[in-house]
Amino acid sequence: MAIELGYPDAAAERDLLAGGDRRARIGEMSALSDPATLADWQREAADIHVAPALLDYVQALLAASRGHTGVAGGDAATRRGLSPRGGLMLLAAARAYAMIAGRPMALPEDVQAVFPSVAGHRLAGGTRAGAVQAQTLLRAVPLP
Repeated sequence: MAIELGYPDAAAERDLLAGGDRRARIGEMSALSDPATLADWQREAADIHVAPALLDYVQALLAASRGHTGVAGGDAATRRGLSPRGGLMLLAAARAYAMIAGRPMALPEDVQAVFPSVAGHRLAGGTRAGAVQAQTLLRAVPLP
């Protein structure tokens, strides 16, 4: 998964530059969670329901990313298509997104929300161009 954070604004960048290397301050940070809670969240996300129609949608996105489905957006511009393992990661991210939203099941909107971050780095031109290609694939593949 790749998430682009962009650059800080001028004031934040100046603060970073003036503050020096912040890695030395890592010991001052407090944990937001402990390993047991994180494991609980992972189990809870894995239990989020995925309907067969959503599996069909994910499979259609995977096929379109490979450029051999005749779907607009899946073409020679795609550097590498998504593997079955990429599909598993897409579903895991969609389940986590649904869990954070407080829902017991994943929706197509969850897949769409995480797809550019999960798939973008696998598509044409690197992360930024891949995110654009991911949006093209999302528009081309019909919703269930």
